[in-house]
Amino acid sequence: MAETMVKPCVTGLIPMAHAADLQRAVDFYKLLGMEVRGSRRNPSGELQWVHLACDQADLMFARDAEPVMAG
Repeated sequence: MAETMVKPCVTGLIPMAHAADLQRAVDFYKLLGMEVRGSRRNPSGELQWVHLACDQADLMFARDAEPVMAG
C-alpha cells in the first residue's frame, strides 16, 4: 500500500518589530482597532514582548534596549 506524502506548508506568519517603548506601540495600535492577545513583563512591570491582533492581522513587538532609529 503506497503512502501519500503530504508536504508541510506554512499557513501563516506574524511579523515582529522592535521598539524601545512597547506601551506606546500598544497604545498606537489600539487606536487602529488591535487588541493585546499576549504579553510578557519584566519583574518591574515593563512590557518586554507583546502580541497584538485584529481579525486576521497579527503583529508582535519585542522591547529593544535602545531607541530604534528609522532609516
